[in-house]
Amino acid sequence: MNEKAEKFLKSMHILGNKYIYIVLLVGVVFMLFAGGNQSAEKVEEPAGESFSEAQILEETISKIKGVGAVSVMVTYYSGVENDLAFETKKSSNQKEADGTVLDEESIDTKAVMSDGAPVVVRKLYPEVKGVVVVAEGAGDVKVKKSIQDAVVTALDVAVHKVCVLEKNQ
Repeated sequence: MNEKAEKFLKSMHILGNKYIYIVLLVGVVFMLFAGGNQSAEKVEEPAGESFSEAQILEETISKIKGVGAVSVMVTYYSGVENDLAFETKKSSNQKEADGTVLDEESIDTKAVMSDGAPVVVRKLYPEVKGVVVVAEGAGDVKVKKSIQDAVVTALDVAVHKVCVLEKNQ
């Protein structure tokens, strides 16, 4: 170390404990770059997948008696989140400095990787915000009720979050 740095450290009474501060600094830097201890990372869904649920629902609803052409829009509160697997290593040391015993503990957390990609423990699918169904035949009360029941059952969503409208002809 140069003289100016040593004078600064001595004036701060840090020189005797510099290893503690180095370990803490390295830990803080690691947490900043590694994302800390977050266990869920938000991942955007590919465009093709986001419509598959609506497309399947459209096909199913169009098979209901009295229903013709159908369009379905499903909105969500958020995107799909992946819960990643993390490996945590914990180490502790005891050092004696100036007659006092210091306990140093460090925790190293990093995502488990497989073939260059993080290991996904589970996918967390978002909550449905609302569903709009526009269908031929929805002007009939019985058909409208059947469509609404199908959507409520398929998406496990409350009835008040489903809007069924009659399609222009």
